[in-house]
Amino acid sequence: MSNKVYYFIFENEYMNNIINRLCVLFDVSQTENSKIYKGETDQVYVLNALDEGMVCVYANDMSYIYEIYIICTPIHQSEIEELLRSLCDEIEEDYGEDRSRFINCISLKSEIMMKCFEIAEKYGYRDIVERLINC
Repeated sequence: MSNKVYYFIFENEYMNNIINRLCVLFDVSQTENSKIYKGETDQVYVLNALDEGMVCVYANDMSYIYEIYIICTPIHQSEIEELLRSLCDEIEEDYGEDRSRFINCISLKSEIMMKCFEIAEKYGYRDIVERLINC
């Protein structure tokens, strides 16, 4: 079975909560396994969970909405979906907006995934993304 890729959007206020929960899920240290790449108008937070998966959070400096790409092994698929469902509940409670329709794996040939590749290429970690996707 191949690794799965999830895409989700969330407000910046949820960032620490999501990253902390993903560190626990992947059993990695945020300090040792993460890196922030900054451009002129954007930045990317990357959490490398080695062979277990990877998290890329993309933020444009002009927006409070972040995009997250979560690459995970099939072993973590249900846990990732549960984490995203929980986040959807929090967002719906706070903003009255249902985002549960976004809890799906994305196609590797989708425009969303192409954007992930473009961001990874720009900041020099595309090889890691491709390795995890091709497992």
